[in-house]
Amino acid sequence: LSAAFAAKHPPDIAIMHQSALPNFVKQGLVIPLKDKLLLAGLPLNDLLPAAKEGVTFNNEIYALPFDFHALLWHLNLDLLTQAGLVDKEGNPMLPSNKQDLFAHARYVKERTGKRYLAIPSQTDPMPTWLFESWVWQQGAELFSADLQSALINSRAAQVSLQTLNGLYQNGYADPYQDYMGAEQTFLSGNSAILLNGTWVVNSYTNLAKKGQVNLKHYRAVSIPQLFQLKAAWTDSHIWVLPQKIETDPNKLAAAIAFLKFLFENNFEWAKTGHLPVRQSVLDSPEFQVLPSRKFYRDTAEMAHTFPFIENQQSIRDALSQHINATWLTPKNPEESLNQAQHQIQRILDEN
Repeated sequence: LSAAFAAKHPPDIAIMHQSALPNFVKQGLVIPLKDKLLLAGLPLNDLLPAAKEGVTFNNEIYALPFDFHALLWHLNLDLLTQAGLVDKEGNPMLPSNKQDLFAHARYVKERTGKRYLAIPSQTDPMPTWLFESWVWQQGAELFSADLQSALINSRAAQVSLQTLNGLYQNGYADPYQDYMGAEQTFLSGNSAILLNGTWVVNSYTNLAKKGQVNLKHYRAVSIPQLFQLKAAWTDSHIWVLPQKIETDPNKLAAAIAFLKFLFENNFEWAKTGHLPVRQSVLDSPEFQVLPSRKFYRDTAEMAHTFPFIENQQSIRDALSQHINATWLTPKNPEESLNQAQHQIQRILDEN
């Protein structure tokens, strides 16, 4: 998309991640949409707060949110049952603090001989997304309010990384698994929980139903709350209109009509496993009966991501590099955070 803009041939309509939006807004490459969407009759007050905030800058809406794609815990209920972590109603017992987390991990290891968590732990960003979620659950942020300073080596960040690193140090997660390795460990019945996203819920549900993997009783749930607040890493797919479309009223009208169609059919897209951005869809009976949705619907209400800041991909790459180095090198968690702090501060200064 950036190349298309550079070549002076952007599309009439484009989809991107919410985390990329600030780069395009601050370069003046996409048009504001709030008045146009309201004129077309879209009830923007039906957007969930996090979805609306993620596309809003200086009180102007620059994109139409399409979903939340979020980090979830994927459960093998049979292994959790063997570990004594399922109640009489068949519901999993999930940790509600750090002590629970390590106690549950120990039960799984001792009673089943399996790992508690399968985490894509090499170059994958998922450990960083979990780290961020735990920082936010402590009521802390990764940037100052004016977005000029990185707060990567805060006390909350230290607690989060020490907690995550403790899972590897105690053998409750394998530090050398990539995405496919972690997934296969879970699907083969060798870990009780997999850290992965909304995008695999339908696939795992179908595999479990068909008996094609060693995963008979499967459930996806929101990330457990270990600290004071509820928070979970999310990003969104969003639709934008490049600036050139305003030169053609017919194309602009067609593009707005297309956005309205997508908004009105948000439930259809939510069938993918991603979460809807509309409160009315999230609360609908049709959504609630989809597989596992009632167990992770609240992720949409505790969705959290970076503020409206440029070069988020570079920031996340730097953070993931240093976070993952904690167990791959290994480094002291404080050293990893200090190095991430310096590198991310340089990015902010360049912004």
